[in-house]
Amino acid sequence: MKFDKRLRKRVKKLKRKQLFLKAISSNSFLPLSTRKSACDRLKGLRLHGTKIHNFCRITRRGRSVGRSHVLARSPFQIYAGCGLLPGVKKASW
Repeated sequence: MKFDKRLRKRVKKLKRKQLFLKAISSNSFLPLSTRKSACDRLKGLRLHGTKIHNFCRITRRGRSVGRSHVLARSPFQIYAGCGLLPGVKKASW
């Protein structure tokens, strides 16, 4: 859990920096040297290998994880059957 939170925080920070540098490099009102500097810094930004993968919050399973509650199939069915997930009704499983 701690690693997941740390990674999400780092990726969010990098994405914010990337958007800022892209805005500077594409702004035609700024001097060319400033835009070139922002473009060079953007190339040096490490964004590769920072893909976020959703894991189940309970079992740490990487497959069949739903986006809404970030739970795998089996814990989702257990918690939904007990009525612990808000807004989830049992259909026919």
